[in-house]
Amino acid sequence: RVHGGTFVLEMSFLCLLPGEMNSANLSVQATGVPFKTSLCHAPLSNCCCCCISFLCLPCATCVTRKRLLKQDMTLYRCCQGHLDQHVCNVCCKSGQCQETSCPSCCLCLESFCCTSCSLSASRMAFGNLQPEPCDCRIIVASNVTQVLLLLAIAFEIAFPTSSNLGRIIIEIFFAVVGGCIVAQIDRELSQGQPPATISVGAAVVEMSPIVVVAEPMNR
Repeated sequence: RVHGGTFVLEMSFLCLLPGEMNSANLSVQATGVPFKTSLCHAPLSNCCCCCISFLCLPCATCVTRKRLLKQDMTLYRCCQGHLDQHVCNVCCKSGQCQETSCPSCCLCLESFCCTSCSLSASRMAFGNLQPEPCDCRIIVASNVTQVLLLLAIAFEIAFPTSSNLGRIIIEIFFAVVGGCIVAQIDRELSQGQPPATISVGAAVVEMSPIVVVAEPMNR
């Protein structure tokens, strides 16, 4: 298996969420400014990041969130509170998972156990950017394949001798899409405009820009 099947139920549920929370409609208040690169072009424009993320998507998801928070783990919450009213409302609502006492450990658990939700929460920070139509189609296709994955796992349980080739193909597809999303976020953080605000549970915190001070040259 490429990645664990722990994301199956929560990704399947994401397919059924209302429009404002659906992964295909992450840009709720889009300004019309597009991402620096679309998911279709991410493998070419940011090939190295895309390949590394594909090989270990949970690790890349964890690093991406830390970069998004500018290494300030006091701002970390479970999925940054974006999914409190949906997936995370029952078992892991933001602010109630001991994030303040051990944020790095909680982020690690979130990235490995709920990879898709964690990655979606990071991408939601760029809600002011307008995604390309192909982005929406790819994310919807990924969500649909997660439902198919759930059915494939159920079929394997009912028929243990059946081939798991279909499940492997679906998980590889999810890893490819996840790698493209990480590459898209990486390009935005590196060359685009990082988000000015970030959700911290129910609150919205303004992110201070990083100021680089030039040192005088020694003569």
